[in-house]
Amino acid sequence: PRPARNAREVADAPQWATAGHWHADARDGLRFALLTGDFNPIHWCAPLARRSVFRGLVLHGFGSFVRSYEVLAQQGVSFSEIDVRFVKPVALPCTALSVQVAPEGAADAAGWRALRLAGSGDAVHLAGRLR
Repeated sequence: PRPARNAREVADAPQWATAGHWHADARDGLRFALLTGDFNPIHWCAPLARRSVFRGLVLHGFGSFVRSYEVLAQQGVSFSEIDVRFVKPVALPCTALSVQVAPEGAADAAGWRALRLAGSGDAVHLAGRLR
């Protein structure tokens, strides 16, 4: 079981606004490998990926970042800087991914707003900020 969140964590959590959605099919790992030259088999070769620590195909971290960036740009989310960390790999295929941003009114004193790529349940695949 998960440990309960303390009251401060719940109070500090932003009210997320969904900028958009995207999904990844089982061949997206191979497509990104062909684009970038990163042919690590965990992204495109199911038999080898099943033997990895991930137990299956996962999308390149940068692949999940650029797909999320694309959603932000298409939806007109204005920013000049973005900073993210990879929290959890996106398993392939994956049908339910939401790019979420804290509202503009929730920006800190330096203008940063929270950003995340959320999957099904409580899964967070990318977490970071933009301004």
